[in-house]
Amino acid sequence: MPTSSALPTQFGAILLLLTFLCAAAKFDIALRRIPNAVSYTLVLFGLVFALARDYGVDFGPISSSSLDAILGAFICFAGMFIIYAYTNSGAGDVKLAAGIGAFLGVKGGLLTICYAYITAACFVGCLMIWLFGFGFAARSVMRFSQIWPATERPEIEAKAKRIMSKGLPLAPFFLIGTILTLFDLLRFFPAN
Repeated sequence: MPTSSALPTQFGAILLLLTFLCAAAKFDIALRRIPNAVSYTLVLFGLVFALARDYGVDFGPISSSSLDAILGAFICFAGMFIIYAYTNSGAGDVKLAAGIGAFLGVKGGLLTICYAYITAACFVGCLMIWLFGFGFAARSVMRFSQIWPATERPEIEAKAKRIMSKGLPLAPFFLIGTILTLFDLLRFFPAN
C-alpha cells in the first residue's frame, strides 16, 4: 500500500492523464479528430513524470522509469501506426496511444490498446444488435468468417455499411481502456 504522502502525487498524475483523455474523447466525438496539442502534451507530461520518478517521486502505476516511458510511447505509437496503415483509422489515435504509452509504460500502454479495441468491438456488436437485430449481427459475423456466404437482406446490409463506414471515434475507448488498465495495474502494483 502506498504511503499517505505518495497518494497526492499518484492521484494527481492519474487525474491529469484522465483529464487529457476526457478532452481527447470530447474532441473525437464532436469533431472526429484529436488535436495534436492534447496528444503531444500527454507525451510530454508522461516523460516528465517518468523523469521525476527516476528521482524518487512515487506516481503509482505511472511508468516505472524514463526508459519505460520512452519505450512505451514508441511501441504504442508503432503498434497503432501499423493498425492505422491497415485499417485507415485516424492518425490522432496513433499519437494518443503514444501519450498513453509515455504515461503507463510498455505494459500499461499495450494493455490499454487491447482494452480499447475489445470495448470498441463490444460496443459495435451491441450497436449492430440494437439497430439491426441479433440475426443480422450473427449472419454478419458468420459472413465475415466465410461461414454464411449468401446475402439475404440487401437493404439492411446497405444501411449497415453506410452506418459503419462513418468510422468510430476511438478516444472514448482509449479512456475506458486506460481506466481498466489503471485498475489492473493498481491491483498488481507492488507495495513499497
